[in-house]
Amino acid sequence: LADAEDLARLGLWSVDPEAGTIHVSDGLRELCGLPPECTVSQVMDNVHAEDQDAIEAFRASMYDPDPAPVEVEVRSKDGERTLLVRARPEVDEDGKVVRVLGIVQDVTRYRDAERRASQDRRLFGDAQQVARLGTWEWNTATGECIWSTMLYELFGVDHDQPITYTDYLSLVHPDDRGWVDQRWPG
Repeated sequence: LADAEDLARLGLWSVDPEAGTIHVSDGLRELCGLPPECTVSQVMDNVHAEDQDAIEAFRASMYDPDPAPVEVEVRSKDGERTLLVRARPEVDEDGKVVRVLGIVQDVTRYRDAERRASQDRRLFGDAQQVARLGTWEWNTATGECIWSTMLYELFGVDHDQPITYTDYLSLVHPDDRGWVDQRWPG
């Protein structure tokens, strides 16, 4: 289990609401720098100050007897890491929450990659707009075309309108259609 926790960059925890105790795995201790015997307060102290409201709402929802899992994404206290926290309550035959099981996973590198990809898309869109050019992709098997936002704008086509190669060809100047169609056999 310790190897799996390390590989997945996660840690496990459980709370006994009746006893008011928390158990944290060695993986969670290592991930969050927790002492061997820790309290809920010590765990909560590892959450960034700006995320305390979100974690409090999460804590309240995890005691809902609905067995659906709940999750929240928070930053570490120093703001350097992004942590995904998930929980699922266990209920007794009366529907009372008797234990809450959860994980904390370090998703920093995934969120960083998402931010970089988002920034790259934004910069690429800005470059297309400045250069007044658009990009497209054509699936020759289905005839479906995927256009960039700028290409829709350049051709004056509604963004919600699906485009096929035939639609594109109808937008090409009549004198150039034969030439274009000859070079893009479908």
